[in-house]
Amino acid sequence: MTTWTEALRRAELVAAGAVLARRGLIRGREGNLSCRIGDGVLLLTPRGADKGRLVATDLVLCDLEDSPPAEASTEAPAHFAVYRACPDVRALAHAHPPGVLALAALGRLPDPNALEEGLALVPRI
Repeated sequence: MTTWTEALRRAELVAAGAVLARRGLIRGREGNLSCRIGDGVLLLTPRGADKGRLVATDLVLCDLEDSPPAEASTEAPAHFAVYRACPDVRALAHAHPPGVLALAALGRLPDPNALEEGLALVPRI
């Protein structure tokens, strides 16, 4: 049985996928989204799904104590690792912003000083 919290989180992930696609931060099957819905339980986008066209029932329910389900994104192990290492993390978005990809192709890192929030959000690597 789906709880109210799970239904809400499913709707939020679907909306996030649509926003990322509309803004050109992901295309088609690129990127991944996930969020915690309880202790040790998360929702994750499925393998090979178009994130801009998700519906709530597409999202995969995962138990952090188990291995990722086969239908979960191929990036599930990375999401699991972050959630296991950082209990305060509530959600993850893996996007492919064209500007960042262009900088990466040039062998450069984005400048966190370019945005007011940059230094707070993007620590020096």
